[in-house]
Amino acid sequence: MFVLIVNLKINSSTNLEKGSTNLSKMPNLLNICFAILILYSPTLGLSQDLNDTIYEGIHLDSNVIQAKKLGFDLNAFIRMVKNDKTFYQAFKNLRKASYEFNPDIKLYDKKEKNIASYRSQARQSYVAPCRTMQETDVEETGNFIEKNKSWHYYTSKMYQRLFMTYGKICESEQEDKSAKMSKMDTYISELKMLIFNPGKPSSIPFIGNKTAIFDKKMMPYYDYKIEIKSFKEGQRYYVFTVQAKPQYKHTDEVVIQFLQTYFDVKNLQIIGRIYDLYYNNVFYDFDVHMDIQLQNINSVYYPLQIRYDGIWDIPFKKPEKCLFTTSFKILN
Repeated sequence: MFVLIVNLKINSSTNLEKGSTNLSKMPNLLNICFAILILYSPTLGLSQDLNDTIYEGIHLDSNVIQAKKLGFDLNAFIRMVKNDKTFYQAFKNLRKASYEFNPDIKLYDKKEKNIASYRSQARQSYVAPCRTMQETDVEETGNFIEKNKSWHYYTSKMYQRLFMTYGKICESEQEDKSAKMSKMDTYISELKMLIFNPGKPSSIPFIGNKTAIFDKKMMPYYDYKIEIKSFKEGQRYYVFTVQAKPQYKHTDEVVIQFLQTYFDVKNLQIIGRIYDLYYNNVFYDFDVHMDIQLQNINSVYYPLQIRYDGIWDIPFKKPEKCLFTTSFKILN
């Protein structure tokens, strides 16, 4: 059932973190781990009369009707969620920004023993059309770095490709590089589709339509809710939550266990997203929690912090658990 609720809640902080994963479940597939992180694309049809049943099994709370009278346009909100590209744009904005960030990555084996780690202070400098990166205070343990200087673990390799820069990289070179479509480039391309359009079917084997959480066939597996929340700083947010029904959690029927997105009530800009992903079959397993927050710098949005806690296991790779936190300080 899809219930839309508007009420006012007071929380003690703006921490959006929901929880962490359980290592004993032994999951995997980082491509999805990073992937369904970040954006969904609902396909809801809404009636003009808020007293009507909007869709099979979908009802609107009377509080939403009252909020609409005060200026909340529910139809516009749903259309905005469906078509939103601002979350993706916030990450693209990093390409043309100078900023400091702090990689802090820890790897664990299936017994939760720390096997490798990497920490540093990094600075990306952008002078159009090129960027460079400087690192200081580098600390690494275990076999995190391979002999060829690339990072050793699958999770960390993906992080390296997404956030690290070596030498001078210019926009034209980046385009040429992506055009070559190496195996890793293909993974990242698939990642981008899943990250920013996880409401659509996936081409990943055995996942397919299970990521299409707003498809008519998938909607019976989920509960949906819209709230208004207010934090102690006085900021108010629309909070859109999608959660697997209890009887379907950790089953092979669903991949997205929990997906929550925070919107600034003033401009409907996405300012944060939390999600939990889980899947387990004979080919791959994963159990991932991610929490991403954005920041507004001179009316331009950028990532503020990314927190990742994931376990994944794919064929021919040792199972690994990765935790990382990265914060971004925009300099320009």
